[in-house]
This record gives sequence, C-alpha cells and structure tokens, in this order.
Amino acid sequence: GAAAAAADADTGLKAGALAKYVLGLVRAQVTVKTHVVRLLRHQKCFLAADAIDVLCAELRCTRAHAVIVLRHAEDALLVHRLSLAATRSYDGATLLRFNDDERRKYRRTPDPQRVAELERYVLRTQPAIAERAAA
Repeated sequence: GAAAAAADADTGLKAGALAKYVLGLVRAQVTVKTHVVRLLRHQKCFLAADAIDVLCAELRCTRAHAVIVLRHAEDALLVHRLSLAATRSYDGATLLRFNDDERRKYRRTPDPQRVAELERYVLRTQPAIAERAAA
C-alpha cells in the first residue's frame, strides 16, 4: 500500500515493474529445460546456481546478495523451488521454475507485499538498477 506508493514515487516505476525487469534478465539468460532427478522429470526448470550467476553479473553484486534476491523472489511466489531439501540453500542441484511456467492449476498468485519487499531490497542495494529498468 503506502510503502509501495512511496517507492513508486521515488523511482518512477509501477509496483512490480522492477521485479519483472530483474526476473526478465534471469529468464533471458538461464537455460530452461527438462531436468531428471531421481527418475522424476521436472519440465521447464532451471538451476538456481545459473540464476545466481546471472543476477551477480546483471546487478553487479556479490553471490550473497544474489541469493537474497532469489529468496525474495521465491517468497513473493515469482519462482517455485522444486527440490525436496528442507534447507533454503541454493546449491548447484537446486531446481527452480518460474511461476508463469507452472501448469495453470499449480500457478500461484504473486504476493504484492513480498514483491514490494524484493523491489525495496534491490533498490536499497543496487540503486542504479531503477534507471535501467525504467529505460
């Protein structure tokens, strides 16, 4: 609500535009394909490690910051973790799927408050990204 409106006024971006831009960078550069893990096929997935590499390069940040951005995206229901591990670490084998690529009955509605948290974190750590997202 009010916090999102204040962020919009500061950056000139609509709510959700920065998150869409950041995930668009990831979508454009990761390889989305079918992965087979323990005889289970996971379609339209990508490796979390690849997404972290892309975020590091595009946001010009450390891996730790990229992991936090990815966690915010997962909390906002923009990406979905397919791994069965109980931990929230993003090791080399962690598979993710974009929410848009989920089958319709499994697709979840992104949480606007969590999306706003993602955007606030990105703006706080990488303020120059707003200029690139607005262009």
